[in-house]
Amino acid sequence: MLFDGPSNQYPCFSIWVQRQYDSSDDRYHECPRVPDMQPGLAYWLVAKKRVIIDAQGWPAPTDTDFIVTLPPGMFQLGCPFYFPVNWNNVRVKNGNIIVPIGGPANEWISTRLLKYEAGRYIMVDTLEPWSGYWVENLSDETVELLIPPVMSVE
Repeated sequence: MLFDGPSNQYPCFSIWVQRQYDSSDDRYHECPRVPDMQPGLAYWLVAKKRVIIDAQGWPAPTDTDFIVTLPPGMFQLGCPFYFPVNWNNVRVKNGNIIVPIGGPANEWISTRLLKYEAGRYIMVDTLEPWSGYWVENLSDETVELLIPPVMSVE
C-alpha cells in the first residue's frame, strides 16, 4: 500500500497530515482526496512534531443504531459514540437481511476487529471512542454495519 503523493505538496500540512485508506484502489490518500472527518470513520493523523489538534463537532445520535456503509475490502472504522461499544453487539445489513456480526449467517464481514497499537495489529472486541480500527468486507457487495448506541460494560 502506497501513500498518494508527498504530504509536503499541501502547505497546510507543514505540521500534520490526515490520511485514509481507500479499498477501491488499495491506496492511502490525503487531503484533498480524504472526505471530511465524520463519526464512524477512522483516519491516520501523521504529525512531524507533537501538536494539539482542536476539533469541533457533535456526538452521533444515541436514539438509534449508527449506520456505517462498508464497500468491499478493508475499511478504516471508528467508534461513532462517546462511549465504548462491544463489537459482538454490532449487526450487518445486506439488503433486507440483518444478522449479528458474530452469527453464522454473517457471510459478508470478517468478525475480526483490528487495532494498530504499539507498532502492531491486535484483535480487540470493543470499539473505543477516539480510536480507529480495521474491518474487512469479504464480499463483493457494499453492506452496512449497524452499531448500537449501547455502552460496553466490560
